[in-house]
Amino acid sequence: MWLYLVIQAGALGSRILPLGLRYRISTVIADFLWLIWTSKRQTCIDNLAVVLEGSPTDPEVRRVARRAFHQFGKGIVDFLGFANVSPDDPLLTDMPIAGWEHVVAGLEQGRGVILATGHFGSTDMGGITLASRIRPFYAVADTFSPPYVDRLIRGTREQKGFRLIPTTAIREIIRALHGKGLVVVLFDRPLSRGDGVPVRFFNRMTALPAGPATIALKTGASVIPAYIYREPDNSFRGRAFPSVTEDLTGDRKRDIGIVTQRLADSLEAAIREAPEQWYMFRPMWPGNAPRAVTAEMHEAPA
Repeated sequence: MWLYLVIQAGALGSRILPLGLRYRISTVIADFLWLIWTSKRQTCIDNLAVVLEGSPTDPEVRRVARRAFHQFGKGIVDFLGFANVSPDDPLLTDMPIAGWEHVVAGLEQGRGVILATGHFGSTDMGGITLASRIRPFYAVADTFSPPYVDRLIRGTREQKGFRLIPTTAIREIIRALHGKGLVVVLFDRPLSRGDGVPVRFFNRMTALPAGPATIALKTGASVIPAYIYREPDNSFRGRAFPSVTEDLTGDRKRDIGIVTQRLADSLEAAIREAPEQWYMFRPMWPGNAPRAVTAEMHEAPA
């Protein structure tokens, strides 16, 4: 019930309060969460210490981690105000997207596109922008409990021109791609080496889900990494990378590794450009994995 009330209150607030004020309020709340959400704070600090090649006690690492909390708070504002954002808003229609030609080229192949992104920037604003440019458009997302909350979130998004596919509905994802659709997935969920695909990420070993690569190889869809950056003035810009499913070997296991490593490389490039916009509250390198030594680096497909 509380989540339902928060979503409804957020939607009401987005109609009453100016966006700038809502962002300022979210920053205050994020600072409060920084103080009380100790486990997630430490995880965020530890992750960014690897990114910035510093110590978790380094003041600069902690400063960037706190700004990541601020970005997370602004993302919640975007989520709660989703229902009241018009696709014709200049904030979206004027959004530059570098590399958009890669998305167009992927769709022209006629086998669908998997747009792979991470917990970075503003995925909600990116979603509305995509819905205004591409139909059909799908997003793979977790379901919410209780069901009436899930219906509220799903209904709000379908009103904006795209539909949600549960993360467990693999056949539905494949069906959308066979229909030449564009499907957005989050891929930066860290897994154990036994459950995921080993990759090098900021010169340390971790593992990421095999899903995007596996589905792409099954359907022939292109996998294109893309990210939405929040600018200092709270406008947005996008960046789409070239397809990571080109020039594969034909060996299924190796190709899954190649595609997943290329996805990790794209996320690393985006994070290096704006580390404070990566709000990852799960340990990205479980067990504080050491730097990848030469032997380990040869194990992961390049």
